Amino acid sequence: EYEEVIFLRHAKTNLNDGSFLGIGRNPSIINKSKVKTKLKTLSKKRIKILHSSKLKRAYETANLISNRFYFSSDLIEKNYGKAEGLNYYELKNLFPSIIKKWNSKKDKKFPLGENDDDVLKRIKRFKKNFLIRLNKNKKKGISVIITHNALLRCLIGDDFKTPQYMWYKINIEHITPLNYIFRENKIIPNIDRNVIFKNMFN
Repeated sequence: EYEEVIFLRHAKTNLNDGSFLGIGRNPSIINKSKVKTKLKTLSKKRIKILHSSKLKRAYETANLISNRFYFSSDLIEKNYGKAEGLNYYELKNLFPSIIKKWNSKKDKKFPLGENDDDVLKRIKRFKKNFLIRLNKNKKKGISVIITHNALLRCLIGDDFKTPQYMWYKINIEHITPLNYIFRENKIIPNIDRNVIFKNMFN
């Protein structure tokens, strides 16, 4: 007997356009009624705990599942610092040394921002606090966690022991459930590897 835990990337915004969207901009989600329909099966289930990042795109998504949820600042998107709003090529032009470091498999921070290690620290802290909350909560039902692309890539990359320099290739779709199970005080992925890593080796 195990409990289900679902991680979810927030619904799409107008700014999911190939530019770095971190914490520097805070757009709303689009196509709310379509998203609500897509999340219907989830919102019909009995929710034990619902957690959301403090950014608008995450909590607006959470709100379509239930209006009772916890905020966590550990779940916010990666801080892209000065790269916020740029695309990869603009970043390459402005900060070529960062790209060089990435190409040599170094986890270089974004200018005035975070790197994957920073994000991973937040995930691990969130997991620890979440497990305490899960153990205290005796209700039956599933737990849902609404967060962001870079965060989920770090979560999955770490859980599947993938080399860190490849995490950026992990494919995280908007509002597509990533299934985990809660067993023996651990949150364990229950995900088809091939779905997550389908873009990695193309």
